[in-house]
Amino acid sequence: MDKRKIDKLGRVTIPKHLRDEYNMHEGHLVSITGGDNELTIRNYEDTNRCLITGKTEGIKMISGIIPLSNEGMLIIQNEIEERLDSDVETI
Repeated sequence: MDKRKIDKLGRVTIPKHLRDEYNMHEGHLVSITGGDNELTIRNYEDTNRCLITGKTEGIKMISGIIPLSNEGMLIIQNEIEERLDSDVETI
């Protein structure tokens, strides 16, 4: 267990070994939640990020659960068309 002091601005330093372990770096986004007398810090996951391109602009939710950008949809469309046109045996 690591013990840290909160500074006058309310900041706490995450120990280096934990930042390294969880791949956190300067500017990295985290989510902070609280409850039952504890705080939880987690890597922030942007659910509005395209699964194919990683872009965050112009995202559309496909089937209500799959975030895709226009570019991501085109990539998937092209791959589907290529597979339909090929003689590759499907699994």
